[in-house]
Amino acid sequence: MSNPQNRRAGDPASVTAVLAVVLAGPLAAQSPQIDTYWQRESGIRVHDNLQPFRAPSGLVGQVPSSCEELIDELTQMRRLAKDARPDQLTRDAFGREICNLKTWTDAFERVKAKGLRNEGWLGKVFMEDSSRLRRSVCAYGMYYFNNAQHILNLIAMLPGEPVREIREDGMVRALEFLRVHLPKSQPQNPKDPTNGVVVPTYNFNPLPFFQLLDAKDASDRAQGLWFLANVLRIRHDLGRAYFGEIKDRLPALLLSDTKPVRSAAVDLLAEIDRNKKRVRQANDSDADLREWFTALDYELFPPIRHVSSGLVELYPSKDLREIGKVGKRSMVDSFFPRASVKTKTGKVRYGIRVPTLPDSLKKLGIPDGAVLVGVNGEPVSQASDVLRIVSSFVELHQKAQAARAASGQTKAPAPRRAPALMVEYVEQGVEKLKEFRLMDR
Repeated sequence: MSNPQNRRAGDPASVTAVLAVVLAGPLAAQSPQIDTYWQRESGIRVHDNLQPFRAPSGLVGQVPSSCEELIDELTQMRRLAKDARPDQLTRDAFGREICNLKTWTDAFERVKAKGLRNEGWLGKVFMEDSSRLRRSVCAYGMYYFNNAQHILNLIAMLPGEPVREIREDGMVRALEFLRVHLPKSQPQNPKDPTNGVVVPTYNFNPLPFFQLLDAKDASDRAQGLWFLANVLRIRHDLGRAYFGEIKDRLPALLLSDTKPVRSAAVDLLAEIDRNKKRVRQANDSDADLREWFTALDYELFPPIRHVSSGLVELYPSKDLREIGKVGKRSMVDSFFPRASVKTKTGKVRYGIRVPTLPDSLKKLGIPDGAVLVGVNGEPVSQASDVLRIVSSFVELHQKAQAARAASGQTKAPAPRRAPALMVEYVEQGVEKLKEFRLMDR
């Protein structure tokens, strides 16, 4: 099965490059021509070899003989497992298929020894080899290494494989592996394991799988949706994060005229939505599916978004327009009486007392009864001061937007922090600061 011409030691520089791509992590800086929906704001680029779909045409450099021997062993294991009876196939605690045949287990023992120094090379063969058979062996064999994180990095290569059948076989095996390893967590600080803060033990990169949703062929889009839905069945808590990455693309997939795509998109959204009473079916009307998506989007990513107790992001929306309209009407001196308050540190602050606010203004999170003492560093002694400062701020922001539009820019250049209003207030004797960021989109 191996290519005799490739049975030579690899160039050390090539080995370093392989390990840097395959093992050091799934994300890398990329050329700016890639601009897909989940990358626009984050600036994260997916390495070329992880993007659907690669065009493998051969290997750059030479594959070491030890890797060729590894591929030979994996080829034998794959063939034996394929011919085995169902009762001879099980799964081990590591989440991989095990064949209960002595010839298979003997080959597996040899793979364990050879795999220690060939994980990167197997990934390189999988990405670049023109042989469909050798790539299918790699998709089968990537789970038989000892390091779970390295295997997860190899899994991120699956969406870039051009042959759908190879991808599907690899994804089925990937899900079995993820069921074991994705839920694992560990203390954030190993030196203080009892502090209650835990983090995932392993990092799984979903971005290449998101990219399948942009594939031209409907079967590839449905495959990507199916895989992501199954990942969320393993880790329900990832639903909001995944939705945030792909929500610009989901409506078109939900309303697709292609039944497998539409059904897979409904299944994915059903895994994300915690409110099972509003979950729709693929045969529901476009209007019902659109209403479901809109309600979920509003719930998970409200336009008045409280990121933390001290940070609120304000997105262009009906809600924000209503806040502006009601705020301008309500911001009168008679509605916000002057007040003074003594803080717990003994300081006396002067400002205006926040009354019981209309429902639209309550979304801003300034508590009733608090004393508003400053906006953007300026002290306020009456409601008209707040109205003047905010109106000036909004006017400057609108002028900047108009200038960008006139120059052909669709958004502000990155990196750029969104313009913000810093609101100081005193609540129950405690001085607090809340930042309101005006977001472009």
